Amino acid sequence: MADALEGTSQANKGYQKVLSAARDAARPHEMRGQTKCRVDEIISWADTIRSASILLISQLSSAAEQIDALQWQLEQVRQETMIDPLTGVGSRRHRNLLLNLK
Repeated sequence: MADALEGTSQANKGYQKVLSAARDAARPHEMRGQTKCRVDEIISWADTIRSASILLISQLSSAAEQIDALQWQLEQVRQETMIDPLTGVGSRRHRNLLLNLK
C-alpha cells in the first residue's frame, strides 16, 4: 500500500507540473470570449481535481497507518491467546498449532 501511495503522490506532482505548463501555454488573458471561458473552466476543474487528489492521498496515508496499527494489535491478541496468562503454559490453540507444524 505504501508503494501505491508513493506512486500516486509522484503522479500527482507530475500532474501539477503539466497543469502549470498548460496554464502558462494557454495564456487565458490573451484569449477572447467563449474560448477564454472554456479555458478558465478547464483550469478550474483541473485545480479541483488536483485538490481532491491531494486530499485522497492524505486520507489513504492515514488509513494505511490505521491498518498497520490494527494489524499490530491483532498480532498481539493472537500471541496472548497462545499462552494461558495464569499458568504461563501454552494453550490448546498453541498445542494444536505446534502439532500442525510437525
